[in-house]
Amino acid sequence: MRTMSFRAPLLVLAAALAAGCKPKPSCYLPEIDCGGTCVNPTRDLANCGGCGIPCGSGELCCGACMDPSALATDVNNCGACGVRCPAHGVCSSGTCSCPGALPTQCGASPGACVDLQVDPEDCGTCGHACAGLGVVSGDATCAAGACVCAGTPASTDCGGNPACVNTLLDPKNCGGCGALCPPHATCSGTTTGTCGCGAADWPDFCGSTIGCVNLDLDPTHCGSCGIACGGSTPSCSSGKCCPSGETSCSGVCVNTQTSDLHCGTCANACAGAKVCSAGTCACPGASPVVCGSLCCAGTACCASDSACQTKHSNGLGGSFNDCNPLYAPTATDSTIAALAASSWSATGTDFPGLCGGACLGRQTPTSCAVWCYGNSAYAGHVTSGSTINCPGLCANFAGTTPIWQ
Repeated sequence: MRTMSFRAPLLVLAAALAAGCKPKPSCYLPEIDCGGTCVNPTRDLANCGGCGIPCGSGELCCGACMDPSALATDVNNCGACGVRCPAHGVCSSGTCSCPGALPTQCGASPGACVDLQVDPEDCGTCGHACAGLGVVSGDATCAAGACVCAGTPASTDCGGNPACVNTLLDPKNCGGCGALCPPHATCSGTTTGTCGCGAADWPDFCGSTIGCVNLDLDPTHCGSCGIACGGSTPSCSSGKCCPSGETSCSGVCVNTQTSDLHCGTCANACAGAKVCSAGTCACPGASPVVCGSLCCAGTACCASDSACQTKHSNGLGGSFNDCNPLYAPTATDSTIAALAASSWSATGTDFPGLCGGACLGRQTPTSCAVWCYGNSAYAGHVTSGSTINCPGLCANFAGTTPIWQ
């Protein structure tokens, strides 16, 4: 078993010392390390203010070299090094004192020289501050050794925090110190503060204990003081108890999310065919196009977006919409025949100019239909058949009557 030996470390330390090496000292403020020696630069004559700064013959070290005679008047070294006079004080013959204009020393050493007659932080006695800054207060000042209130004519010393209050505006001191307004009341006046229920959110008075309430909205005082909502009508709206989610409109509880007469808010009636959905007037799904105040079927609006499209029959059990009135198609209306064809089949091959030139055929893989218009002898006629030969259907028009328009 090996044993530990302390000889080797000691030999190393001895060798270092023999070579002239010194371990670095640990100095404590205000001391500093000067060549391995801790010195106090505020007092050391050889290192005054820093290492290697010597003072002259007869000088003192007070953080800096100085003549001893300076101790008679130096406010930072009055009578001895490091003796500081209070703020605004003077040093005379090595003694600190306060001047006549600021005769009293207040605060922990060195403190400050103050005038207890006018100093708002030390009014009358040291440490008595005239603190009076508040939302409805004026500033407190010190006069003749007493705190007084300045600012507005109604600024009054009520001895609290803030010390100075405006008795025209402060609901805790309305008209005088300690005059407390009822809950939610405001304080106002030109010469004397008066409590009142003037705020928009609390316009109604229900006695000094309850204070100001909103009889239109308060579920504990709904319509009248002390009338509470509950049960199946827990909410208060316009002074009436209503079920949850409903609003009183002219004394009737309605759901403004779905009411067509009160959509979103009272008396906002939905025009035309619009219905109320989620508090907004909108057209129902069957008539999705809005044309002015109208809800219209079709794809667009007519007459400068103020009228609905007309519904037309395609003569084969279907219909389509456009802005033309009901009529037998004229010579210029090949477009209306194309709309009729599309309402019969959305896809297919078109054959324009059939049956004498003013008929349109649409062919699908299993059938065909033909619509005639304009100056055709069969204008307004339509026929269809299970054939893929559209031109062959023209013979079907003989003896028929117009059935699409």
